[in-house]
Amino acid sequence: MIAPSLVLKEILIDEGVFAEHTGSWPLFVSSLPDMDNAGVLYDTAGTAVNRDLTTGEYAFAHGFQLKVQAGDYSEGYSKACTALQYLESVKWKEVVIDKETILINSVTLTSPILFIGHSQDKRRLNMFTLNGLVRFL
Repeated sequence: MIAPSLVLKEILIDEGVFAEHTGSWPLFVSSLPDMDNAGVLYDTAGTAVNRDLTTGEYAFAHGFQLKVQAGDYSEGYSKACTALQYLESVKWKEVVIDKETILINSVTLTSPILFIGHSQDKRRLNMFTLNGLVRFL
């Protein structure tokens, strides 16, 4: 299985919400370089949503967090809003990564956009997060 954060990164870049590492508003997974106007996805705790009684296998909703940092508060909040609106619309989306086809059943947001403060460096970048669950079939 491919990490949920990698799947979400793929669709957020494909839809133009974020860009590859060299573009405007790049998106990363698991770590964020020291740069303005960027996003990062983390895999977080999910939840079991049901269990197949014949096989005993669990189906999970996988947790994720998207963090956005920006020099300008309004610009950062706006980017987080764009990402939130797109993620809310994702249903039955097929993604191909490394020749593996993944079907996203749904994305459910578990928090609104949260302002979590400023970066600790001298630039004091504005940081926002949103959290959610993604289900695959």
